[in-house]
Amino acid sequence: MDSTLDDRPTLTWQEVATVVARFGEGFELEKMLPSERDQNFLIRRPDPISGNEDRVVFKVHNPNDSPDFVELQSLALERAVAGGASCQRLLRTTGSNEAVETLTLASGRACLCRALSFLPGRMLAEAAAAAASEQERAALFAEVGRSVGRVSAGLQGLEHPAGDREFPWDLCACEDVITLRSGDVVAERRHILDGFLERYRARLKPVLGRLRRSIAHNDPNDHNLVVASSGSVGVLDFGDILRTYTVADAAICMAYLLFHISPGAGLLEDRQNA
Repeated sequence: MDSTLDDRPTLTWQEVATVVARFGEGFELEKMLPSERDQNFLIRRPDPISGNEDRVVFKVHNPNDSPDFVELQSLALERAVAGGASCQRLLRTTGSNEAVETLTLASGRACLCRALSFLPGRMLAEAAAAAASEQERAALFAEVGRSVGRVSAGLQGLEHPAGDREFPWDLCACEDVITLRSGDVVAERRHILDGFLERYRARLKPVLGRLRRSIAHNDPNDHNLVVASSGSVGVLDFGDILRTYTVADAAICMAYLLFHISPGAGLLEDRQNA
């Protein structure tokens, strides 16, 4: 079952602290992190050996997320990391070495919980806006492409039944979703959608059957990509994962990069300046 916005958990730190302690003692809440469907706690604890702080994201999944779907996210994360991608790493409980724990809500419903390493840096949206030149931004976009590509490559060959699901943000369903929701668009802008659908049906739809399909991250947007001080780019949040067009990650990523280029420019020009 897909998670929904209405069922997003709204727990306090006191309510989750007991479950957090299963992943290690001494964690304190630093702040809450944004999430559309889940609840993310950024927690920290001092490392007495190094003198540094361990920073961890404690994720409370939406109660509609099934164990199979959470398992798929964990497997995909581990495969991406094994393939060389910069992603969060799963932490395990200190006693039973489990990657997933359960927290029961006051309503009686259960939320699955995971602890993941924290990737420091700036969101791509912020880093792209702060780029001092077209050349700097082009170099950043090139690193974004390499990072997202490593995730897509790492997921090749992954098979899991939870990947086969209906989801509005699946590119395979774009025509149906646009047609269904076109009435929500103001009349003076509806011709933009109509023009897109006309081109889609004439140029793309006849060849879609030739595209490969595989399990993909499906949401490498400019707030799921974090730019480290070294310039490397990490990929966050596997919560939209599903089986779709293999090129989906590249297509979605490029669509978001278009928000950060000058009017009239194109991604190709930026890449040539890298």
